[in-house]
Amino acid sequence: MSLLIPIEAFDNFKAVKDFPIADILPDTLPILIKAVKKLDEREELEPWLRAILADEAQTPHGPAEIVDIFTHQVSKGGLPGMAAFILKGKSFPTIKPADVAHQIYRLKNIGTLNFAIFAAPGTILDAAKEQFCTTCEEIGCYYSIFNAEDLVRLFVAYGFLCPRDANRIVRGRCTCGYSPTKRILNLLQKEALDELLLAHSSAQKSGLVVLPPGSGKTRIAAEDALAVNANCVLYIAHTHEILDVAQSEFEAKFGFKSVVRLEGSFSLDRLNRVNLSTIALLARHINKLSTGQFDYLVIDEFHHAAAKSYRRVLDKLNPAFLLGLTATPFRGDQQNILQLCNNTIIVQHALRFLTIGATVDRRHPLCEPPCPEFAVHTGSALCIMAGTSMRQNWRGVNSPLAPRGH
Repeated sequence: MSLLIPIEAFDNFKAVKDFPIADILPDTLPILIKAVKKLDEREELEPWLRAILADEAQTPHGPAEIVDIFTHQVSKGGLPGMAAFILKGKSFPTIKPADVAHQIYRLKNIGTLNFAIFAAPGTILDAAKEQFCTTCEEIGCYYSIFNAEDLVRLFVAYGFLCPRDANRIVRGRCTCGYSPTKRILNLLQKEALDELLLAHSSAQKSGLVVLPPGSGKTRIAAEDALAVNANCVLYIAHTHEILDVAQSEFEAKFGFKSVVRLEGSFSLDRLNRVNLSTIALLARHINKLSTGQFDYLVIDEFHHAAAKSYRRVLDKLNPAFLLGLTATPFRGDQQNILQLCNNTIIVQHALRFLTIGATVDRRHPLCEPPCPEFAVHTGSALCIMAGTSMRQNWRGVNSPLAPRGH
């Protein structure tokens, strides 16, 4: 019995089942194949695969790194095992036996190898395929060959390439407007969602997420709102451009039919599960709002929330949970926005650079809390910190926000 298995057999790549090759538009498939053939094995193929496979609960590599091979835990039918990946990208439009002989030989030196994957969008000559397959059969490990069509399905399924025009997807959205339903969360998004889970389990009613521009704060809101099974979400921003991004993110998680843009007073009478609005609209028709109307409220660019228009809306709504999003929590007028979310920071990775021992301006609301107890979510625990200064969490300032090219 052959140990050869298709890409769908891997639990880690199960999303490809939603993208059978027959469902990809005939006009787009050749363009997508051309796109994956241009991917570099070190700069794109490997980082993208690592991102898909990423699991913070696992050590990504095996006992030792093997030259020209990367290893990672994968699973098939719920059974985990060590996998070795041989990758050949744009540098190898045609893969000959001599191009992979050294890598195939090294497979024998990996102890307890359970899976071997040969991924190459180029043309693999039969002799090279036979060498790989024969070696895997001798080792007794499951093996798979990912060709260009397999890689197209994989990178479309996990939100790296757009199935409409083959363009790369940046910040969760293609320039054509397409937003994938399955997307890879970056390190900061994962941390924020973990801390939000902790906040909900601790019965917190509000919190502020402070992350750099482009780190995907809106996606965090959409992911968390769905995770807590929010029945009626209200997302507020001060510009329509921000709502455009929010619409694509929430539609990707909740579905197109569950998301609506509020455009006038009449729309406030026909709410959907997810409702997107400018603050100007809500402020003009505040009489249409009622307490408890929304169980999950998101305010983007939360540093604007100190304005009277925002405060009036917040006072009127009193949501079950309030999530503030901002990259720039500091206000020139020194107004304290933290008091609007119960002085609770869910996670903070601001793009600021301090030298060790630098003096912190304690006059700023984010450095000196207005009350003795100040809740800060950092790391893996909710800490209630007493005193007049807040310890900042700088762990992620230099962390990669997302896989390269994604």
